[in-house]
Amino acid sequence: MAALAESAGNPTAGKTVFQQNCAVCHGVTGKGDGPAAAGLNPKPANFSERLASTAARQVIVVTNGGASQKLSPLMPAYGEVLTDVQIRDVVSFVRAQFMGTATR
Repeated sequence: MAALAESAGNPTAGKTVFQQNCAVCHGVTGKGDGPAAAGLNPKPANFSERLASTAARQVIVVTNGGASQKLSPLMPAYGEVLTDVQIRDVVSFVRAQFMGTATR
């Protein structure tokens, strides 16, 4: 897992993964305002407010769900839905597009 968390993903490929799996809650702009967000409490993460989060931690959250890192229990685990590569890709996309940070 450590190597997975630290290896760079492809943000271009991650955009598609994000649009298909994440935007419904996190919104197309990553602000936590997707169409499903209205019915969720707590609200999905606004990625522009998560600048201190590391790529490694984000990989863990996507893989194991929010509760695994004491975040929202409503954030599902995607470890059995997405491949390791897709998880790295979506984290890279989120970091580049919404957080303005490098992969690490």
